[in-house]
Amino acid sequence: MSRNLQRGSIPPVRGGVAERNEHEARGHARHAPGFVDRKEQRERARAHARRGFLGIWTLSALAAAAAFVLHLAIRFEVIRLGYELGRQRSIQADLLEDKRLLSLEAASLRDAARVELVARGTLGMSLPTSDRIIPIRDARPARRAAGRTR
Repeated sequence: MSRNLQRGSIPPVRGGVAERNEHEARGHARHAPGFVDRKEQRERARAHARRGFLGIWTLSALAAAAAFVLHLAIRFEVIRLGYELGRQRSIQADLLEDKRLLSLEAASLRDAARVELVARGTLGMSLPTSDRIIPIRDARPARRAAGRTR
């Protein structure tokens, strides 16, 4: 196509089919500097937009899945800790019951009548006579209490 426009002809649009064919006919590369194929440019823009959308969508889907997995992990951990707490409280209740029983048993073993019964019966002890009692005097002088006494 010549540069001289004839009367009634439509001037070529830059990047249009006529110019592209003329451009290629001259032996120039299709993608030479300054040459823009509008259809290809639109397709690239759409593909770029799709890639951007798909990337953002994929990233958000992965983030939502990760948040869901984290939520489940925390929920299962809370349930596990609840069962563990129940077991520990059961053990605590058993230990408190054992402590109560042992304190009752210790109180009954400290009873004076029981101590005398074991001393006389099992150990063969008796009350001492006066000749077996030896008084012990304190060889050290009595110390005065420090500070104010009442």
